[in-house]
Amino acid sequence: MRLSLNRMRHAARSAALLLAVAALALAPWPATLAQSDAASAKPTAAPAVQTTPPAARSVAPAAQLIPDNALLVVGLRDGYRAVDDFRGGDLFKRILASDAYKSLEKQSEYMKAKGGLMMFAGAAGLDPWAAVQQVAGRDLLLALLPPPKEGNHDKPDVLIVLTPQDAAATRSLLNSILVMSGAIVDGEPVEARSRLVDGVRGYSISDDLYVAEFDEHMVFANRAKLLEGVIRERRSGEKKLATNEHFTRAARDLPREALLWAFADVRQFKSMTGDAFNKKLDNGLAGLLFGGAVEAFRSADYASAWLRTEADGVVLDGRAFGEGGGAEWLKTFAVNSEESRDWSKLDLPGLMSQVALARDWVGIWEARESIIDADGLRGLTEFANTLTTLMGGMDFHSQFLTELKPTLRFLAARQKLAEGAAPTPELPGFALVMHLKNAQQVAPRLENAALMTMSIINVDMGQKMQPQFQLTPRDYHGARMLVGKYPEKTDPGPRGIRYNFEPAISVFGDRFVICTSEKMLENLIDAVEKLPAAAGKAGELASDTLHVDLGELSRLLDANREVFIANQMLEQDFSRERATARVGMLLEAARMLGQLSMRVGPVSDGLNFSLRIGLAR
Repeated sequence: MRLSLNRMRHAARSAALLLAVAALALAPWPATLAQSDAASAKPTAAPAVQTTPPAARSVAPAAQLIPDNALLVVGLRDGYRAVDDFRGGDLFKRILASDAYKSLEKQSEYMKAKGGLMMFAGAAGLDPWAAVQQVAGRDLLLALLPPPKEGNHDKPDVLIVLTPQDAAATRSLLNSILVMSGAIVDGEPVEARSRLVDGVRGYSISDDLYVAEFDEHMVFANRAKLLEGVIRERRSGEKKLATNEHFTRAARDLPREALLWAFADVRQFKSMTGDAFNKKLDNGLAGLLFGGAVEAFRSADYASAWLRTEADGVVLDGRAFGEGGGAEWLKTFAVNSEESRDWSKLDLPGLMSQVALARDWVGIWEARESIIDADGLRGLTEFANTLTTLMGGMDFHSQFLTELKPTLRFLAARQKLAEGAAPTPELPGFALVMHLKNAQQVAPRLENAALMTMSIINVDMGQKMQPQFQLTPRDYHGARMLVGKYPEKTDPGPRGIRYNFEPAISVFGDRFVICTSEKMLENLIDAVEKLPAAAGKAGELASDTLHVDLGELSRLLDANREVFIANQMLEQDFSRERATARVGMLLEAARMLGQLSMRVGPVSDGLNFSLRIGLAR
């Protein structure tokens, strides 16, 4: 009987966590909570839920209960309606019909979660989907608050406020959880598991989860003192999130179709983390490429994001904004684009991903000391000196960076390698594309640098008794190429691992390109020549972009299926059968996906980003 009761309590806690969305494991419920209040009382009925339509309010009513010093707030708007929309939409139907979902249904963890939800929903007289709707509610806010000053706490507090759509149904669901957890017995609150605070009864579901219902809300907290404070200060309009001008601005800016959204007080994160937040980057090359984005976030005071669904995917939009507007980093991080072709239309065989960065490379180099630490600067200086030597004395800063146009591109594409030469794991090919102002003038220096680099690689491989590249110049459709290839009769070695990298470079048009294979370079030259003119106007501010063909990525993952299965067996100690099922489910989920695209760009007072994930057609 004790084992059965323990299981019931554990299940009740799990259901409460589902109802509350999240809760962190922190301090226990103190025995002294509101001991001056009445020791017993039955649960009180909550007033009827307000019926104000969502479009008529810009800030969730739940924000009136959350302190304005919240570090992070995650909200769900009109969740009860979103559940219905999701169930009736094409996205849900495609998920149910997918092999990935069929594989998920066979997982023991899924069956346990489904069984627990059905048990508690049934106890409340609801079907599982109705229970999910009640959990979603009319408004749901989860807030992370700074750790309490009293006591030895180093984790944030957690506060969750749910505004039900159907108060009676949600109360029934909560009551079943309280009964199963032992907080209510024979219809009466258990004195040791509940307290009356300012006329409101609070319950202890577990040592780190507490709940109370009052006004039109259900409030969950990870500490009893936190819940008590919310109850006592519920009528105070001061220092509440609903009056925080930055939070209300973020809420007002949300589009009507936004479902899940978040708001972060970056200033408080800065004050809590101190020097760690403002620590300079220790990687020099990463600083050159992404230092502007890091500085943009550091200069921000607040950030917000929101999730919306489409017929064939989901979109996550967001922004970081502040009082200063980020004027300094804008000078180098986002610059005028000089691209004349639309690279989003690149038809490269096997193309998996494309990243484009737009930078003022000279400006970033001159400002490098403000974002890169001493170790990173030393490494960056060594890198610049090495390139200067390889380019025949062409100074990296004053002669090379000044010749770079703003846009730098990174490409990845699947490779078709010869029989017996495919490495394990199978890896894609890569390309780096630099756009030059005076390509023909700079090309000889860059070709010299490539030739010297390959010679150095050959010396190293010769010292290790490994085959060396044969360096061969050639023309391809009018473009000069320099290709490093292994001798044809060379033993490919273990699974042909060396054949994954046979470097090839070329200067064509205004581009200097480095590829990991000759065939990829040929395909890239052909694809670039077919690109249409850019739709945007020359001189407009460019955004960083990322495009990933998730279909190609899933095919690459599938080609390495046996490697993933072996890793699961070794790292997780799974049987082969279980590892095969787990990997199969993940690969089936990957096959459902089509395209991933992300764009990051500047606005007057900060940084905007947009991430879209679409399903395969």
